[in-house]
Amino acid sequence: MKSLILASASPQRKKLLKDLGVSFKVMPSKVQELKDITSTCSALVKHNAGIKAEDAAKRLKEGIVIGADTLVYAGGMDIIGKPRNHRHARQMLRGYFRKAHWVYTGVAVIDAQTGKKLIDYEKTRIYMQPLT
Repeated sequence: MKSLILASASPQRKKLLKDLGVSFKVMPSKVQELKDITSTCSALVKHNAGIKAEDAAKRLKEGIVIGADTLVYAGGMDIIGKPRNHRHARQMLRGYFRKAHWVYTGVAVIDAQTGKKLIDYEKTRIYMQPLT
């Protein structure tokens, strides 16, 4: 059976696989991901997920590599990046209240031995009520 490799150091992604009971190894990618939307949000997350998975896959002889990328887009605004600290996270959350925004996640799965790859994305519309 081929081993599963997560091309990410993300604690959330590690927890997801662990909670699923999946056996995996972590091999964070060393690539610089794109941050600007040059065409579409979906193209950006698919590109970033792909280069992360490819970076890890090229360092392996075999295994199934998973790369992922997520962004939040609030229509007409720039991409909403990761918060710098707790205070910034609170400010960001307040900015989401009563406004629709979209979360895009790209996922790439590559067989390191054959080079076969699948890359796709999911888009979720989020609408938050104010927190109490």
